[in-house]
Amino acid sequence: MSSLSLRVVAALVALTTTLVPSYASSPQETPRELIEKVKDQKDRSAGAWFETLGSRRDAAGLKALEQALGIVKSEAKLSEVARALRHFAGVSPQEARALQLLRDLALDRKPSEARAGTKGLVAFGPPALDTLRSVIPSVTDDVARALGLPPLLPELIAAADVKSVELVLAAWRSPHSGSRDRGLEVLRAFRSVDALAAMGRVVSNEDAARPVRELVLGAVAGMQLNGDALEEADEVIDRGLVAKDDAVRYRALEATVARGRALRKQPIELLTRSEADELRRLAHVALARLELGDGDAPSRDVLNLARSKDPAARQAAALELARLGTDDALDALAALLTDPDARVRSEAIRAVAARRKASSVVTLIDRLDGESGKLRLEVHWALRMLTGVDNGSRSPRWRAWWKGEGATFEIPSLAAAQQAEDARKDRKDDNSSKASFYGLQVLSDRLAFVIDVSGSMNAKAYAGKTRLETAKEELSGVVERLQADDRFNVIAFSTGVNDWVKELVAADQKRRGDALAFIQRLRPNGGTAIYDGLARAFADTTVDTIYLLTDGDPSGGLVTDPAEIRSEVARWNSSRKVTIHCVAVGQDRPLLRELAADSGGTYTRID
Repeated sequence: MSSLSLRVVAALVALTTTLVPSYASSPQETPRELIEKVKDQKDRSAGAWFETLGSRRDAAGLKALEQALGIVKSEAKLSEVARALRHFAGVSPQEARALQLLRDLALDRKPSEARAGTKGLVAFGPPALDTLRSVIPSVTDDVARALGLPPLLPELIAAADVKSVELVLAAWRSPHSGSRDRGLEVLRAFRSVDALAAMGRVVSNEDAARPVRELVLGAVAGMQLNGDALEEADEVIDRGLVAKDDAVRYRALEATVARGRALRKQPIELLTRSEADELRRLAHVALARLELGDGDAPSRDVLNLARSKDPAARQAAALELARLGTDDALDALAALLTDPDARVRSEAIRAVAARRKASSVVTLIDRLDGESGKLRLEVHWALRMLTGVDNGSRSPRWRAWWKGEGATFEIPSLAAAQQAEDARKDRKDDNSSKASFYGLQVLSDRLAFVIDVSGSMNAKAYAGKTRLETAKEELSGVVERLQADDRFNVIAFSTGVNDWVKELVAADQKRRGDALAFIQRLRPNGGTAIYDGLARAFADTTVDTIYLLTDGDPSGGLVTDPAEIRSEVARWNSSRKVTIHCVAVGQDRPLLRELAADSGGTYTRID
C-alpha cells in the first residue's frame, strides 16, 4: 500500500473515532467520571459502565449506581443498573444498601422500575431471597411479580402450605415465571385439602387472571388423589364449570373428561345449552364419559346424540362412537360422514381415522368424491394414515387398489403410516394447486389470509424489497388465481386489526379487484397482534382454512403470551376444525410451528 493510501486510511479511522462515541470504560475512570458520562448519554449509556461501577464493590461504586438509577429511564437501562448491584452481594455494609435500592425499585408503581427491581433481586442470588419473599406480594406490576417468583419456587414447593400456594397463584404468569408445563408441575405439588381449597377460590374469582384459573384446572385434572383431597379437587372443577368465562368453563370440562368423574352433573347439563359450540361439544362428551365409563356398548344416549339437531352434539357423538368401536357404534359413525354440517363430517373423518379399522377404508373411499376443498383433503389424509399408501385424491385408483389388496390387507401401525407419510411428503398427486402462498398449496375454497403489517415488516427482504412488499406480491398472486366459486377474505394486523370485509365473499372478478386494491393500500406500522388477527378470522364461522404470515412474536393486542394464544386457538378449534398454515418471516417462530401442527396445517419459514 502506498504512503498516500496509508495516510487516507489513517484519516478515515481518526474521523470515525471522532464521530462514534466510545462506550468502553477505562479501568482508570473514576465513579464520578463514569456518572458524568451517564448524565450525558442517559438511556444510550453502555451497560459496561454500570458493570465497571458494580465490580468496584466499594461505597463509591454503589453511590454512583444509585445516582444512575435516577438518571436512566428505560426498562432496559434500569435493568442493567439493577443487575450491576449484584456485585455487592456479600460485601458489608454495601449489601444492605444495594438490597434496599432494589427493594424500593421493585415496589415502585411504574412497571419499568418494578420489573428492573425484580430482575436485579433475582440476579443478586441467595442473599436477596428474603427480600424477594417480602416484596413479591406487594409488587403492583403483574410481569414484575412473575419475574421474581422462580427463585422462590423450591422453598414454596417444599413448604406446600396455603400461604405458599397463594403466593404462587398471585404471582405466576407464563412465560415470565416459566412454561405452562412448569406451572402445572408446581401446582401439582400442592395436594393438601387446604391448598386445593385455595386453588378453588382462585377459580371462582372472576377478577383473577384467566391463565392462572386455567392452569389450576389443568393441574387438578392430572392429580392422583383420594379421600378428602379428592372431594376438594372435584369441588375445584365444579367451580370452574359455573364460571362466567367460557375459557375457564372449557378447561373445567376438559378436567372432567380427563378424570372421568364429576361432583354434580347439573352444571355440565347446563353447558350442553351454551351458545359456544366448543362448550356444547365438550359438555356432551363429558356426560357421555360419565354415563359409559369404560363400557364398550353404545348407550341409547350416545346413539341419540348422533341424531341430535345440534351439530356440536353430533360432533361429540362421533368422538364417543369411535371410542366405543362396536359394530353398532361404527355404523352410526359412518352415517355421520354424510352429515349436512361440514364440522360434523370433519370430526367423523378424524374419528374414523383414529379408530384404525380395515372396514373403514371402503367407507372413506366412498367419501372422496362426495367432498371438495378442505374436507376432501381430510379424507385423503385419513386414507393415507389408515393404509400407509397414497393412491391420490380420487376414488377410482383407491377402488382398484382395494379390489386387489383389500381381502388380505392389514392396517399398519400408526407409526409406520406416519413414516410412509413423511417419506413421500414431496410427492404430488393429481390434486393440482390452484395457487400457492409462499409455496404452500391453496386447495381450500373457504379461506382467510391473516397478514402481519407491523412496523418490522418494513425491513428489507430480498431484491431490495421490504418484507411487506414481498408479502403483498405473494398475496396478490394468490388472489388473482382464485376461482369464482372460492370464498375468501384478507385480514391485516399490527397493533390492531384491519379486515378487508367482515365475512368471506365470492372471488368474482369485482371482488378480486377490490381485494387487490386493499392489499396495495397496506402500510407497515405498529405492533404484532397475532391473537387479534386470528380471533377475527375465527369470528367468521364459514372459514375453514387460515394462512397466517408474521415476522415477529406477539407484541400487541389482547393476548401476547404464546402459550395462552395456542391454548385459546385450540379451544376455538376443538369444534371448528380450521386448518392453519403458517409462514414465519426472518427466523423460526415456535408459536407458528405449534399452531400449524395443532391444526394439521403446514409450517414454512422464509428469510
